[in-house]
Amino acid sequence: MDVVVANLGYSENTNVSIVASINDTSSTCIIARKSAGIENPEDLRGKKLALSSGTSSEIYAARFINKYNLSDDIEIVKMPTNTISSAIITESVDAISAWGPFLYNAQKALGEDAIFFRGADVFNVLVAVDKDYANKNRDKVTRVLKAIEKAAAFAKDNESEAQEIVARVVNLDSEYIEEIWQFHDFHVSLDVENLERVIDIGEYYKDDETNRGKSFPDYSIYFDYSFMEELY
Repeated sequence: MDVVVANLGYSENTNVSIVASINDTSSTCIIARKSAGIENPEDLRGKKLALSSGTSSEIYAARFINKYNLSDDIEIVKMPTNTISSAIITESVDAISAWGPFLYNAQKALGEDAIFFRGADVFNVLVAVDKDYANKNRDKVTRVLKAIEKAAAFAKDNESEAQEIVARVVNLDSEYIEEIWQFHDFHVSLDVENLERVIDIGEYYKDDETNRGKSFPDYSIYFDYSFMEELY
């Protein structure tokens, strides 16, 4: 995920190569409880919003809060991703910023009490490879990318069958997979736009207390476009 790469830039680990983007997803959103008096974004003032640090959950929430000028009027609760669904289900918080199965679990439990706030924010799912391994095994990395490309084409041409496969593999209801399918664009590519998205997220994390005093990362060192050139 591009959020992970943005955080990686502030570490001392530069032995990572991003060789492809395989999914543009806009599935991350905020789900809130209507019973907490929430019908629109402004109603989150004075409420508790849970998010997971270092994930698209945090970035989406930050952009959402900025858009609706809620920074001084909302209580942020940071918690591990695997506990975020239960937090809203047990009413420990009024809303959560989450994606995928975490949203699904909350939605299933809340039923008609759930309200969603979706935006057009797109996050990239990136393929990261150990740089030394990639340089020594270019043929293997390329074959993997070709296999992913074949799978992406199958998913686009055979949506129902692909959805059934995904539902079975991740053990989620097929109805839910069908519902969120529209928020995913499967492909194999890599261009400067992927880098720009990482840089944008990196700007957010430069103000994190763990990164203060550190130089802004040169994210370009992580992106290796040569595999795309070989692929096509």
